[in-house]
Amino acid sequence: MCKSREKNEYLISGIFFSVLVFGLLIILGTMNSGYHLIDDHEFYRYWDTISERGLWEAIKINVKGDLAIRYRPLYIILRTIGVAIFGTDTILWSICKATEITAALQIFYIFARKEISIFFSVVFAIMIMWGSQSEIWWRLGPQESFGMLLFAAALLSTYYLKEKNVWYNKVVFTVFLILLSLQKESFWVSVPWFGLLLFAYECKNKDDQNKGLCLKKFLKRHLPESMVVLAVFAMDMCMILFVVGTDKVSYAGYSSDLNWKFYVFQTWKNLVGECAPYILSLVIVILISYIGYHKKLLGKSCILQLAACMYLFLAELVIYAKSGMESRYLLPWVISVLYVVFILGYRFWTENSRMKVTIAGLSIVFILILGKDVIPKGIQFTEKGRNLQACVEFIIENTSETDKAVAISRDGEIDYSFGVLMRDQYKYKYIDEIYEYETDLSRLQEADILFGKTGQVYYRLSEEAGLSLDNYDFYETKYYEVALKR
Repeated sequence: MCKSREKNEYLISGIFFSVLVFGLLIILGTMNSGYHLIDDHEFYRYWDTISERGLWEAIKINVKGDLAIRYRPLYIILRTIGVAIFGTDTILWSICKATEITAALQIFYIFARKEISIFFSVVFAIMIMWGSQSEIWWRLGPQESFGMLLFAAALLSTYYLKEKNVWYNKVVFTVFLILLSLQKESFWVSVPWFGLLLFAYECKNKDDQNKGLCLKKFLKRHLPESMVVLAVFAMDMCMILFVVGTDKVSYAGYSSDLNWKFYVFQTWKNLVGECAPYILSLVIVILISYIGYHKKLLGKSCILQLAACMYLFLAELVIYAKSGMESRYLLPWVISVLYVVFILGYRFWTENSRMKVTIAGLSIVFILILGKDVIPKGIQFTEKGRNLQACVEFIIENTSETDKAVAISRDGEIDYSFGVLMRDQYKYKYIDEIYEYETDLSRLQEADILFGKTGQVYYRLSEEAGLSLDNYDFYETKYYEVALKR
């Protein structure tokens, strides 16, 4: 009877999260908003490589190329396989991403339900990927959507391993941690958290029996999986430090050109920036919990879980000290806070109805505050995609494939992505970027098509190149504009 009720509950929660994610994306229009000038160029680039060299060779080429700047081999492998399956169809990719988010929310919910009530389990799951980080619901490039699915699966497998120390739970636990470590640097650094959490859980099991559990006994129980995970973690670290390097990406990593004061200042900015609402929620719950504090509740297991969360909290701050922790970069850092707030905090106020109602009310308020930009950002994403498509349709209706086009935004990814779209999708043969004209901008008059963000084309032609606007026909949208030579 209990198992049946549990299955029904999980079915209902799965439907709820599916409706939430897919419903929101359909309403916002992001699922059919088309190609975007960020990340989506990879679809065409990978497709070309697969077409020319085959899937296996494409995987090797793409992984090797990416290792020159980043450590995310699993992401690149799955991205390449995904292109082989979905091609460049952005609707199929959007469905895939939405499915990953839905599955992650469901697994986070299932984990939370092992410890806390239905309402707070829903809140815990939603708050992890709600707010500025919800851009991973609709953006097709970020590694965090599948990364959070792996993180959720690793978290649940940690719980099942402490419940039943059998070989198949060990295998599942080990596999998920290895995959997680290969997804992205921020997920790699989170791997020790699961080991610390498992140790804390084991202590709880033994505390319930009034027996102590030392580290030696813990390692004996989990030696095989510990050795495998530690070996992979160490291998990943060597790859990051000595092969990939920590300074290949200008906006991330660590550079010897910047002193320690810069990183300390950036970390402080992170804490008082987009991290602040989560830290505030933590402070509030700690204060409320203190009112109903009982020493018997704060056992060894609880202290160790707090220590594990502190590790994740600090490790993610270190990873993002240079780039800044905002939007999707809040993942998986937010879990270190929300775990304390809901999973650990629940035991302090669950028996006090007033506290419970207060925390529930505050949770709803925080969800509303964190979600204030979700709908506007989703709408903006949709508008950018549709604006781009409108500009492209204007171009193909009024020009030919042999006309020369120049992308003039001076944003490297935007200009490159526009070129990829026009060459691969619409077979335009001559696409340049503005950096090829910087020494003499008057040469822009050689171009038949100019594309950039709204306001840029006018400015580049008249103010920078000194050309007459009378020689061009313009098409302007909210975000992008086009000029065609008459």
